[in-house]
Amino acid sequence: MMRRLLLSAVITGVAATQLFGQSAMPPAETRPEGAARALQGSPSTTAAPSASRSSASVITELVSSLSPAELQTVLSLIKSNFVNADTLNDAELARATVQGLLARLPHGLMLLTGKENPQGAPPGNFYSEIIGEHTGYVRLGSLTNGNLQALDKSLSAFTAKKLTAIIVDLRASQSPNDLAVAAEVAKRFCPKGKVLFSVRRPTGREDRVFTSDRDPAFRGLLMILADGDTSGPAEALASALRFYG
Repeated sequence: MMRRLLLSAVITGVAATQLFGQSAMPPAETRPEGAARALQGSPSTTAAPSASRSSASVITELVSSLSPAELQTVLSLIKSNFVNADTLNDAELARATVQGLLARLPHGLMLLTGKENPQGAPPGNFYSEIIGEHTGYVRLGSLTNGNLQALDKSLSAFTAKKLTAIIVDLRASQSPNDLAVAAEVAKRFCPKGKVLFSVRRPTGREDRVFTSDRDPAFRGLLMILADGDTSGPAEALASALRFYG
């Protein structure tokens, strides 16, 4: 019982500070002399950052130890005892939930910022050339059926010239993108019968698995160019090419 009350008090205080920017420290003129000295950076307070991290760790452990019923109890306590309960609406609770999930699952969730005018962005064009005598270069552009057909033509030309290496540039492979087209591109370079990538679906629904059902159109050294904007199907394609290339 004491644990629940302590946790509720801590969470209420943290939520009030984070959501509304309220300071837990009184103004300088009203603080006791000892507190004023502490803020001036006396040697005894040099461990404050580590203490703060320790407090966050303790809160994480306490939250993780709560049962579903206890979590609901804490939420009810926050709603009924919050300093400004009228502003703690469903939208704010939803934002806090998303923020908490992003913090607790850093390797499983990612929140991406929208690009300016993504719907109006023109599709990236395909481009290819031969560098030197043995290396081909292809910039896939957008992952579309038209660019896939252009890739097949270039690969045929590369094979005729007996090139030994290909550079695949995915830095311009942005929207519109398609997982099915990404899988078709991967099939041109990956071994037949190998799993290229899969899409995990909610519980109760079968995952979608993309497998290569054809022999690769190119066998040789494969180099991948990608950057921070290579995401979605293009990122899955890059992973498959790096794994099998």
